[in-house]
Amino acid sequence: MEQDYLEFLHITKNFPGVTALDDVSMSVHRGEIHALVGANGAGKSTLMKIISGAYKKDSGTVWFDGQEVENTTPKQSEMMGISIIYQELNLIERITVAENVFIGRYPMKHGMVQWKEMFQQARANTQPVNTPILQSMDEMLLSIFNEEGHATNLLDENVDFGFRSHDMLYALTNVEKQYGASMITQPEVLNKLEQLFPEGFYVLPSSVHEVLIVPDNGEMEPKMLGEMVREVNKNEVERQEVLSDRVYSYDKEKHQILYRK
Repeated sequence: MEQDYLEFLHITKNFPGVTALDDVSMSVHRGEIHALVGANGAGKSTLMKIISGAYKKDSGTVWFDGQEVENTTPKQSEMMGISIIYQELNLIERITVAENVFIGRYPMKHGMVQWKEMFQQARANTQPVNTPILQSMDEMLLSIFNEEGHATNLLDENVDFGFRSHDMLYALTNVEKQYGASMITQPEVLNKLEQLFPEGFYVLPSSVHEVLIVPDNGEMEPKMLGEMVREVNKNEVERQEVLSDRVYSYDKEKHQILYRK
């Protein structure tokens, strides 16, 4: 039987005039993801603050990775591998961005803060990642055969979309071209696509790495698009990377991507 990785047993926590937790028990196995759901004041944050060391329980036991955890401090919990990302973060305005990022865990050597290392790590961690990219397929093909050419990111605010607004097919991905299909879930990307294609557009999520965007200009029917996606999936996409062969359309009123039957 698999051992519980994290276990709360009969946890009780009282504050003046109110009982926040009353005999609460739960367990989590290694690799599991759980959600604590409840109304305001139900005790969700209190329970998390007990395991993180911010609060001390009044009674009950906590087990973590086979060891009993007894009223630790936040620093001790962090050293054990327990960290909490709070909903509302407060910054200390009088210190640098790097110091805020690493507060409480500055890189140290011989009792000295390694300032250069800290600033380098902070700078690397704040670089944009998974930047969404929208490119015309025509321009992408030209750039493949022309070593000096490159496809323009049409989501860039500084790019004039006008000269590409009549193209038939676009690809949405990210700067790494890896698992770029997830870019379609970003609200700012959908808002930008709605601006670029006010007449509407279809979404063809054929690969996990990119989705195809087709303007809804009346020249292509959803059935034809579906056949095109299935053909591409069959001949061009690795089986494990196929995302879907369905066709979706963007509903401008609901601001949602809906499946087209």
